[in-house]
Amino acid sequence: MKTTLIAQNKPSCREQEAIQTAKAGLVWAGHQARLSVQDYAQRHDKLMSP
Repeated sequence: MKTTLIAQNKPSCREQEAIQTAKAGLVWAGHQARLSVQDYAQRHDKLMSP
């Protein structure tokens, strides 16, 4: 995030930074969801295994 100092005068750069932040947030959320699904699947497997 080195662009914050440069981007203050240009709304287009700020918009691009916002888009990058949103993409990063989506990637992070997707990663968290995948982790929770894997965690649930592992617990489920432990419950179902004899």
